[in-house]
Amino acid sequence: MIYTFTLNTAIDRIIYFEEELERKKNNKISHYLYDVGGKATHVSIILSQLGIDNIAAGFIGTEKGGLLKELLKEYNVKSEFIVQEGKTRESFILVDNSGKGSFMITEKGFIVNEESYEKIIGYINEKLKKGDIAVFAGGPPPGINEEKYRRLLRAANEKDAKLFVDCSGKFLKTAILETPFLIKPNKDEFEEFISKSGISDENEYIPYMEKLLDSGVKNVLLSLGKDGSMLAMENREVYRVYPPKIREINDTGAGDSFVGGVVAGIAGNGDLLEAVKSATAISASKVASGMSSGFNNEEVKEFLKEIKIKKLK
Repeated sequence: MIYTFTLNTAIDRIIYFEEELERKKNNKISHYLYDVGGKATHVSIILSQLGIDNIAAGFIGTEKGGLLKELLKEYNVKSEFIVQEGKTRESFILVDNSGKGSFMITEKGFIVNEESYEKIIGYINEKLKKGDIAVFAGGPPPGINEEKYRRLLRAANEKDAKLFVDCSGKFLKTAILETPFLIKPNKDEFEEFISKSGISDENEYIPYMEKLLDSGVKNVLLSLGKDGSMLAMENREVYRVYPPKIREINDTGAGDSFVGGVVAGIAGNGDLLEAVKSATAISASKVASGMSSGFNNEEVKEFLKEIKIKKLK
C-alpha cells in the first residue's frame, strides 16, 4: 500500500480574475472554487487518477476538515486523518489571465498537540509494513520540530517502507539523516541546503547530489521548475530531464504532481528514470490546467513525446 502523509493539510480556495492582477486597481473576480490543498494529498490524487490504491493520512482540524475529506472523495482518495480541535487552514490561490503562473497566500496551520502526534506514530506502527511506500511531503505544522519529524520518518523506516521525502530547510537536513529512498528538493531549496545560490551551470549541482548519495540517500531528484529536473541515482548515473513547452495557468501543486508521478512509476514497473519522465508530463498537464490537483490523460500522452532526457554522467 502507498501512504501519503500531509502533516500540514490545507484547502485551496482558487480565485480566478478577469484580467491580469495589478496593484492599486480593483481586480475583479471572475469566479472561485475549492480544491484539495496540501502537498502529499496532491500526490494521493495523482495516484488515484492513475488507478493506484493509496491512503491519505496526516492531521486535519475539526473546522473544515470534513470539507477536505469530501474534496478528496471526489478524487476517489481514501483518507485516514488524525482529527484534532482546530481549523484546517486555507490557501488562497490567485489566478489571472497573464499566463505567468499563480499567486499563493496561505494561512498558518494549527499546533499539533502531543496526543495527536502520538496517534500518528501509532498509526504508522500499526499500518505500515515491509514493501509499502510512505510519502512525506510538505513542511510540518507548528508543534512538530526536527526531532519529532525525524521520529516519524524513522518509524516508517523501521517498518521497511520505501521512504519518499519532499521538504525543505532544517527538515530536509533532518530527513537526510534517515537515508530516504528519494528526496525531491526544488532549485531554491537545494541551493539553500548547499549554501550556494545563483547556480547557472547544471553540472555544478552534480558533486552536491553525489555527496548526498554518499551519505546514504538512495536517489536525489532536483526539480528545476519550468526547466525540468536532474536525477542522481544510487547507481551513480546522473540525468537531465527537459520538459515540454507549455503555457502556465496554475503552477500550484506542480511539484506535488511531479512527486505523485514518480511514486506511481516506482509502484508500477520500478524504473525510476521512466517514472521521472512520466511525472514530468503529468506535472506539465497539471500546470496547464486551472486546478490545484489532477491532470489530463490525453495531454500527458502528447507531452511525453516532447520530453528529452540527457545522460550527464
